[in-house]
Amino acid sequence: MALLDYFHFRSFSCLLFIYFSILKNIDESNAYISALSPFASVIKADVGTRIVLPCNVSGKPRPRISWLKNGRLLPVNSTKGHPQMDHKALLFYNLLPSDTGNYTCIVSNLYDLKEFTTELYVKTPPGKLINVTVHPSTVVATVRWHVDNDGGYPITNFTLLYRPTKANASESWHMPQPVHVSPALRQFFILQLKPGTDYIFKIWATNKLGPGEAVTVRASTCKPVDPPEVFGKMLADAENFGSTAWLLAVCMLAATVLTLSLISFALLFKGERNGTSEESMPRIITNPGFEIDLEQYFLLEHADFNDNIEKPVRLNNNTVILPSRV
Repeated sequence: MALLDYFHFRSFSCLLFIYFSILKNIDESNAYISALSPFASVIKADVGTRIVLPCNVSGKPRPRISWLKNGRLLPVNSTKGHPQMDHKALLFYNLLPSDTGNYTCIVSNLYDLKEFTTELYVKTPPGKLINVTVHPSTVVATVRWHVDNDGGYPITNFTLLYRPTKANASESWHMPQPVHVSPALRQFFILQLKPGTDYIFKIWATNKLGPGEAVTVRASTCKPVDPPEVFGKMLADAENFGSTAWLLAVCMLAATVLTLSLISFALLFKGERNGTSEESMPRIITNPGFEIDLEQYFLLEHADFNDNIEKPVRLNNNTVILPSRV
């Protein structure tokens, strides 16, 4: 037993000697780690596609490579898992939405350690719409929604379906017109619904990769109200009208009447104040000195160009010439 232990000790000592001899022969000035190709900061790929995340590096002594996803070490023996490790690369044969994340390639040897990081973003169909609400009336319903995740591609259209809740399973869904709602809209009106009916509404978004997950909302249209029911409801509301509310209503009515009366009085007073009195109106008094005979004529001081010395009363167009008032 002692002899066996001696041989084990000698073997271990020899291995240590060889190891330190190798380290001694390595020139630290020649040790390095470098990337052979640049690392992309962001990589985008469609769901279901194949992609490779390379870690193309070199070093002396030969470096050891390991991968982290979101700060957690990926198993070294994941050759059959997802993703698969192949020497210096990560292989994704069928991208999943859960593969989105931050991937770090750690390269290390006895003298150095470097990290190379890449952000992987997996594009998918649109996510579920949020804040989906239905506001029904008697025969019309307004559907509103918001987009939280477009999946990485612009939304091409929205699809909206509806049918009564008590419909048979074989009954087809109703599609409003247009069938494909514009991607710019965030609300839609559905017409020709049945009053007093429970409906189920289903809506989803679609992009380049296909339709997203649907959102289901239930709502009921209002029943038509008859006039007797309206009158009865008004009476019921009147009974619940307290004395304080009545007093407030009367005060508001009195204040309104008083305000209108004051405004009317002010307008009347202003009209009387700015009105034209009868004394200030000019009086036209007939002056006998200005009475003329249209048939009379006057002598001119000097003859005109036609040697006429009489001033005509009428011109050729029968216009009467009146004397000017000085």
